[in-house]
Amino acid sequence: MPNLAEIAYFLRRLPNPAELADGLEHAAKLEDFIANLNSEIDGLESKRSKLDADIARLEEEKVKKSNEVGEIVPKATAEGRKIIEDAQAKAAKIISDAATSAAKMKADADAYNARVIARVSKIKEELS
Repeated sequence: MPNLAEIAYFLRRLPNPAELADGLEHAAKLEDFIANLNSEIDGLESKRSKLDADIARLEEEKVKKSNEVGEIVPKATAEGRKIIEDAQAKAAKIISDAATSAAKMKADADAYNARVIARVSKIKEELS
């Protein structure tokens, strides 16, 4: 237990009680301010954690979509090539059929012309 002289010495060193009360009120306000800041920091850290999780999820989705596109593009390219090859084959067949048909029509026309010329010649002979 401290002696009375030490207590008296301590009390003399204390500032005015009103000043001490003002200081304590200021300290209480600072504690409230610090508590509010800590609360805001906790809220911001929570939002940051949520944003980090959202970013990680979006990165995973981006990689997944990129992989899907990476798979789709070669398939689409292969299908496109096949369609073009099929179209070229059909076009070649149509051209071949058209050339064959044109040759047949020309042969038929030449045969018809030959028959007509033969008839006309025969008629000319009979008339002469």
